[in-house]
Amino acid sequence: MERIRSEPPRGRAAILAFGALAAIYLVWGTAFLAIRVGVQEIPPFLMGAMRFLVAAGILALIAARFEHPKRIPIRQWRTYCLAGVAMFLGGNGLVSYGEVHVPSGIAAILNSTIPLWMVLVEIARRRLHPSWGVAAGIGGGVLGVAILVGPSPAEPLDLVAAAAILLAAASWAVGSLWVRDDDPKAGPLTVAAVQMGAGGLALLLVATLTGEVTSFDPGTVSFGAWVSLAWLILPAGVVTYGSYTYSLRVWPAHLVATYPYVNSVVAVGLGALLLSEPLTLSTLSGSALVLASAAVIAFRAVPRRRAAMAQ
Repeated sequence: MERIRSEPPRGRAAILAFGALAAIYLVWGTAFLAIRVGVQEIPPFLMGAMRFLVAAGILALIAARFEHPKRIPIRQWRTYCLAGVAMFLGGNGLVSYGEVHVPSGIAAILNSTIPLWMVLVEIARRRLHPSWGVAAGIGGGVLGVAILVGPSPAEPLDLVAAAAILLAAASWAVGSLWVRDDDPKAGPLTVAAVQMGAGGLALLLVATLTGEVTSFDPGTVSFGAWVSLAWLILPAGVVTYGSYTYSLRVWPAHLVATYPYVNSVVAVGLGALLLSEPLTLSTLSGSALVLASAAVIAFRAVPRRRAAMAQ
């Protein structure tokens, strides 16, 4: 069951808490640009494997120094590993695959449907009846996605790649719900390292089975692509995911769940500014509808569920 925070963090803890929230709001939004640059030269699943295995190793070293990890029960190992595969292979891996063909800004908008998927999974799992507000949010989100992936003479969208990114959002939602109600015995950095490590190994397996490992030639990769990978490992990997797991412990879950909206704004702006990605009327209208619908779902559905759980 999710732990209810009775009051916001204060003092030095508040500085750390606000810093963690700022990291997942802003720095994570840059990941879509870095992925788009990197996957043009590095195979997507192999890039994900390199990113998360290295990041997991760094997080493990930091956790060993500052968290003094205790023995983790077998049940929680299983939960963390399965969630890591869902979030990093199914989530980030499919986003990387999709961004081979989809602009970074559109990828971020499609990925912002995570709250919608969370609610749909909860409705199916618990056989809930959504309120009119939540139902409207779901319908608006579906319509917004339809506008984004619909025919556009200016920039035809690869439907398979777009579907992969939507599936990635669903997979991330499932993985997040998997561990949401868990009462962790380990610190947030330790949990993040385990999940990243499991996801990285799964990505490496897929990269091997699909021939990405044997066909990859590091000598053909430009300096810019390597810089993108380094950015994904450190600021957009170690810092942001460590901040994400920490934020889930010190902030209400519905507040943390708003990060995809800010990420999307950052990603769309950076894509247009640095990669000259087009901002068509359908892109802007579909994006606005998706973001508004996801916001409705996050602010109406999650607080009600928290209130019910607190009773």
